[in-house]
Amino acid sequence: MIKKFIIATTLATVLGPIASMYAMNDKQKESNNEGAVQAAPLSAKEFELARIELAQVALLAAIQSNNVELAKQALAQGALISEPLKNNMSLLHLAAEQGYDVIVRLLLEKRSEVNAIGMRDITPLHMAALHNHDSVAQILLEGRANINQAAADGSTPLYLAVLRGQDKTVDALIKGRADVNKPNKAHVTPLSLATAKNYPVIKAMLMCEGAQ
Repeated sequence: MIKKFIIATTLATVLGPIASMYAMNDKQKESNNEGAVQAAPLSAKEFELARIELAQVALLAAIQSNNVELAKQALAQGALISEPLKNNMSLLHLAAEQGYDVIVRLLLEKRSEVNAIGMRDITPLHMAALHNHDSVAQILLEGRANINQAAADGSTPLYLAVLRGQDKTVDALIKGRADVNKPNKAHVTPLSLATAKNYPVIKAMLMCEGAQ
């Protein structure tokens, strides 16, 4: 946590004056025009690429440390929300995995793909379900996440929530009208899974919705 805080704080310090770099670059061009021996200034394209790259690093650090203000600064400086991470995961996957409600909402407001497909075909909603972040799941559903999207093994977000015994997330997904009878590729339904795992509360919740 201390390391993440230091990274976020350092990047915030750098991002603050980044806009003034345009002016500094222009002044350097003026000095060159006056005949002084100076290093060649960055071209507009080079400067723009450097600025976006820095903003991208800042956005990733902001999401990892749940630093909302830094995330807003990074986005304002041109950070790309569509930039994929390792295993083809998106920034929204990462925020959903961590359970950072405000960051998730911010990314959705900036038109991050709510149904982005990551490794093993999982979506941000799968991540929220897997890690018991019911409030994040609700935000994603409000953003029109596909509640019955199947991962590579056929697991839906509801199936993963049942697998982990996540009562609150199961409830949120049921209220979002998840298909309580959709099995995975091994033909295991959420109800049979809850029975095998001995989750009586979840089993009762599913049966109340007509699960078989």
